[in-house]
Amino acid sequence: DYQMSNINNFISLIQLSLGNDVPIPDDINWKELYEDAYKQAILGICFFGLQYIRNKRPEIAIPDSIRYRWIAQVLEIQNKNNSLSAHCIRLQEDLDRVGIRSSILKGQAISPLYGEELSSYRTPGDSDIYVDCGRERVFAYAKMKGMHNIQWDYKHLQLDIYSGIDV
Repeated sequence: DYQMSNINNFISLIQLSLGNDVPIPDDINWKELYEDAYKQAILGICFFGLQYIRNKRPEIAIPDSIRYRWIAQVLEIQNKNNSLSAHCIRLQEDLDRVGIRSSILKGQAISPLYGEELSSYRTPGDSDIYVDCGRERVFAYAKMKGMHNIQWDYKHLQLDIYSGIDV
């Protein structure tokens, strides 16, 4: 069955990406694998599997259009990770300077769990930061950073202080 073969190939690609020794399938639909990895937000991670396949089975042709698009996406993921990490560090240092204790809850904080090789290939999202202060103090901080139209719900404050970075 065609769909089941694609699912199995996708699972094999993920396993190869994580360093597991599984058989490399012969009948790979690269367009489908790319789309599945994109939908699951693991394009960067799956890129390791793609590289593994290219090294171990060079006779398996990966269409240039897909390979180049994949490489471009991986470079974008790495750049975003580098930028987000730098912004998280800067934000925590800034919060510390004004006496607000904080902790990154997910995203960049868990990237070391991916291991040194894969951490920069993790698709980043927004940054959730716990602050130990209270709503009024967070509002004052946001206003100090130039925010006037503050988006707030009972537990979230959306900070728009870094271009292209959601905090």
